[in-house]
Parts: sequence; structure tokens; C-alpha cells
Amino acid sequence: MNMKTLKIIFLIQLFVLASLTSCKKPDNTIYDVLNNTDMNGVVLRTLNMSELPSLVTLTNAANNFVDLNIEVQENQGDFVPDFKEVRVYVSFYQEQEQENFVEDGDGNPTSEVLLMSVPSSDFTIGAHGLPVHNFHLTTQDMVDLLPDSTVFPTPAFMKVRLEIEMTDGRIYTDDTGNGMVASSQYFASPFAYVFVYINA
Repeated sequence: MNMKTLKIIFLIQLFVLASLTSCKKPDNTIYDVLNNTDMNGVVLRTLNMSELPSLVTLTNAANNFVDLNIEVQENQGDFVPDFKEVRVYVSFYQEQEQENFVEDGDGNPTSEVLLMSVPSSDFTIGAHGLPVHNFHLTTQDMVDLLPDSTVFPTPAFMKVRLEIEMTDGRIYTDDTGNGMVASSQYFASPFAYVFVYINA
């Protein structure tokens, strides 16, 4: 074999090898999440999930608030979502499983209450080209929504639930979302957060 034939054989082998390796399907986790997730609907991505406290109190300035930095993504994020508002609800429970609300002084269970509604006009466009808003929630504001005689066990459990209403009337919250979307690190969109609460 002459040198010209060897070069041609080498180039053919190189071409075949390159085409085989370039067609390999990526095995990154993000592709599994995207391929196995219904991308219709809305994601309220928690941008500061790792910074959320596990314990909040009524009076300690270091932990008497919750900051939720939320980004709104509709479908696959190819456009700015068209939504009316995001509502924040709060409730307090006697146990972590959230089966029994805390009670007032007469033994009547309290209930979930609306803390605030934030219109889409209050959101700003963030780094990813999507609407972002920081929800600063103080425990005093939350407790003030309950009867003065409310009895808090030590500890109690505080649930903050988000709900988004689209301009076409669709509503998304924690019981309408996809489990993969709620728990994945990429989407980080549980719509609801539970904190240990100490009423002191």
C-alpha cells in the first residue's frame, strides 16, 4: 500500500469514529428531567431555595421572616409569562404532617389565610429574561392574621403556599403541580414551604 491509500483509510476511519461519538445521546441529569416532565403550565422557581430557613420565630430578628426570591416561567420559558398575580397564603399547624390547624382559645381550628397578592406589574425582569420578585414575609404579619387567642404548640409548623393566576384564569398551586417540577433542583418549584415555628 502506498502512502496515499493509507491516508485515505485513516481519514475514513476518523470520519466513522467522529460520526459515532457525535451521535451519542447525552446522559446528563437535566436531559432526564426535561424529557420526563410535562412542560405545560407554570413554574414558580425558588431562586434562593438553599438559603431558606428551617426554623422561624416571632421575635428573633435573625429569623422572624422568610424571603422567597421567585422567578415565573411558563411552559419552556421561551417567552415572558402572561399572568395576573401571585398570591401568598399562610397557615399554622400543630404537627409537621399538616393535618390539624392550630386552634384559637376556644378550641376552634384556625384556617389558611391570604397574606398578600402581588400583581405581575410588581415583578421585574431578571437575569434569565423572566419575571422575578422577592417576597419578604414577616412572621408578625402572618400571626396578625390569626385570632389574638390562637394557641401555638412548641413547636408549631408554618406553611407558606404560593398560587399564581394566569390572565386567562388558569390557577396553579402546590396541588396542581408536577412532583418532578416541585422537587427537582433545576425547577425548584414546590409552591409550598413548611417551616418550624416558635411563637417567641
